[in-house]
Amino acid sequence: MFGAMDKMGLEGGSDPDVLAENISLALITTAGGLFVSLLALPVFIDAIMRFVRVKREIRTLTRTEYSRDGKPDPVSS
Repeated sequence: MFGAMDKMGLEGGSDPDVLAENISLALITTAGGLFVSLLALPVFIDAIMRFVRVKREIRTLTRTEYSRDGKPDPVSS
């Protein structure tokens, strides 16, 4: 888009072919970014799920078990 505006400023007019060339380049790079992000989305979701699972396991392992009277259970301590 900067290229399109720059060419318009340098040439003093609005040649549709020059604008279309620069705008198509911007659209191609945008489409490429969307494609890469869609491919990376499942990897990102998997990483989040693994993080949550590990966090839950760590919390379970470090939790102190309490007996019914509220005192720490001597077996698990």
